[in-house]
Amino acid sequence: MSPLPPFLAPEKARFVSIPDELQAALFPAKLALFEWSDYWFEWRGATHLQVGEERVEPFAPNLFQVRWENALGASSIQPFRGETSLDEPLFVEILSPKFPTPQAHLAFFSSLLDDLWRRGAALIYDANRPTTRGLKASDLPPSPVWTRLFLQQHGARLAAALRFFLAQPNRDLHRETEWMPAFQARQFDAAALLQTAREASVWQRHNSHLVPDVVAQPRIFDAIDTPENRFVAAFSRRLLRALPQGEFAEIGGLCAAASARFSRWSDEIRVSSALSRRRATRELLDLWRLWRGAGAPLFGAFERAANVRDIAQLYEFWAFFALCEAIGAALRQTPRFETVSDETRGLRPHSRAKFAAGTLVFNGPAPSYSTPLRPDFLWLEKGVVTLAFDAKFRLETGENGGQSGARGADLHKMHAYRDALGVRGAVAITPGEKSLFFGESGGKSGGKSEFWIEALLDGSARGVGFWGLRPGE
Repeated sequence: MSPLPPFLAPEKARFVSIPDELQAALFPAKLALFEWSDYWFEWRGATHLQVGEERVEPFAPNLFQVRWENALGASSIQPFRGETSLDEPLFVEILSPKFPTPQAHLAFFSSLLDDLWRRGAALIYDANRPTTRGLKASDLPPSPVWTRLFLQQHGARLAAALRFFLAQPNRDLHRETEWMPAFQARQFDAAALLQTAREASVWQRHNSHLVPDVVAQPRIFDAIDTPENRFVAAFSRRLLRALPQGEFAEIGGLCAAASARFSRWSDEIRVSSALSRRRATRELLDLWRLWRGAGAPLFGAFERAANVRDIAQLYEFWAFFALCEAIGAALRQTPRFETVSDETRGLRPHSRAKFAAGTLVFNGPAPSYSTPLRPDFLWLEKGVVTLAFDAKFRLETGENGGQSGARGADLHKMHAYRDALGVRGAVAITPGEKSLFFGESGGKSGGKSEFWIEALLDGSARGVGFWGLRPGE
């Protein structure tokens, strides 16, 4: 495909080239286009375009209108005649008007992903905390994203456990009995003599006396072929293969040392009660379960979204964690999580965080009295929906380039939520730089004011608003 797509009016088409220094990070995109903009293409002989996962029919013969909505990140355009492609796909990166350069786009994406790992680790991943519930092991191998998250949170603990184990690997003292001629025997303790006396087959009569042909001799030796050592060797080899390339050098060195020390055994993981006998192996068993288990399906979806730089989906996941953290700080309460997840979609409807004062539900059913509505997050008090939150990765810039905030259409949507659901407040969560709340009455909480989550939770604020939340802040 040519470097420039066949724009009908290229002088009006809004696009930028991907700088050379960002081509590796934004691969395979060569061009950046913009969300919420109309693009017109002319492909002679094409019956339809494949735009990402969507099929676009012609506006007129050979003429196509393409528009990306809520679809930031990697995309592609490919013309088809029937089932036959007319050209190779053109890979593009879709930018937000708020982050209008590839550099700003990539910087926000990186910040979002880093903060998502941090919040996900603190709020869901630590399965040792008594506040976590509903987490299941994944049958799939841990992904690179999940492995990185695991090591970022538990790398120091893992390194300490491996160092301790390598210094003192498990050794079982085994006692065996050898039968040796009496003139070669070196040990005649009570146990050896008693065992010899009980073994009738070794006694022979010589000159009217019974004498043993051989006597029992104990042999004590170290055995490193133990369940504990086999487990650590297999865990180390599996983790060594999963390490992100060029990262976590200390962990890689320790895993390589453990793997080399017990190199002849297989990678089969066998969990037995023997692993609980020593502190080091108990620690490593716990880390194995964390790496293999709780939350991996959830982060599988994060990885897929990260691979295509799907900022809108990642922001929705991130907003759930950020909202949980903000509510917990406002109420001074720790949430108890009940997550529903799968390998494809990550967080699924009805995932929830329970606080003493209420429950935050992800994409739960909303009891609307008119048209069906489903805000991203609902706050329930004693089972009754009282607040609605919606993650909106859409912004409009203030006058003269001032601070950005939610679009007017998003505030209208909050009014719709509040009216249809009968809640006391509805708030759009955006990556903007400012927050505003519009109270339903005068007084301290009425009119136009700054947004405070505490006032919304305790009921002193009633109305609609938008809340600027962005990663790293």
